[in-house]
Amino acid sequence: FVSRQSTAGFHLIYQAEICILIYDFRFRKGDRAARRVLLIIQDFEIITGSQRMSSRITLSPELPLQMAAVFMDSLTVSNEKAAFTKLQECAGNYARRYAGTPISDIPDVHYARELFRVIGIDPTKRRPSSEALLRRAIKNKPLFQVNTLVDVGNWCSLDFLLPIGLYDAEKIKGDIIVRQGTQADSYDALNHQHIQFDGRYVLVDESGAFGSPMTDSLRTAVSELTSTALIIIWAPIHFSKKLLEQNARTFVSRVQQFCGGNITRNKQYGTYFGVKYGESFIVGRQSK
Repeated sequence: FVSRQSTAGFHLIYQAEICILIYDFRFRKGDRAARRVLLIIQDFEIITGSQRMSSRITLSPELPLQMAAVFMDSLTVSNEKAAFTKLQECAGNYARRYAGTPISDIPDVHYARELFRVIGIDPTKRRPSSEALLRRAIKNKPLFQVNTLVDVGNWCSLDFLLPIGLYDAEKIKGDIIVRQGTQADSYDALNHQHIQFDGRYVLVDESGAFGSPMTDSLRTAVSELTSTALIIIWAPIHFSKKLLEQNARTFVSRVQQFCGGNITRNKQYGTYFGVKYGESFIVGRQSK
């Protein structure tokens, strides 16, 4: 199963071990094509992941976005500077190429801004992390080293000009839902602010909200003790699906270069990615 598309707005792209999820729910409720798609995938489910990991990812059907999601294990995270050097080189390339250029005129900046607008965030008031990195790069402001995994994430975010998410998979409790937030959804973020997600899109597990395209939580932050991780690239619905897949593969390759690790596999079945349609849109790892 390589790809399946329909006029109803459902897309799944699967090649090898990268899963790209796109769900565009802008079709009419009575659309026959929509009903056909739901019938096609009603009984279709493929399991992915390590048997010791129990999370699966559920996307609310109204989400106007795309995400690339990859689970990795056997990682070795350290404070070595090699990945940070790559981030600095990427920043230097932007500074040399676009010095004096308005940010809005730099190619591909609009994608993260479009993403923020459709999920209810004004990008002029709260900038996407990718754009924040770009602004520091253009102004030759210093960047900050964290650890090899986070440094690779920042490098990819700056390179792709898209928000990314990095989560310690062992700190995620149960299944993951990506949905619009409520008044109960908030967390202490990596920027040390307490953020409320009422009306904004958010990643939620059994313990509550823990991530979003804005900034992620301290609760699921990766560290030098992290050995398993969930990697996400966020993109607007009109972003090239082929390029999103390519970015995901590049991200994984860079993580492996500096942190080792593998895309999570199930010892019995190998690596699988797929979907099931029930009350929501699901791709996931087998529950215990």
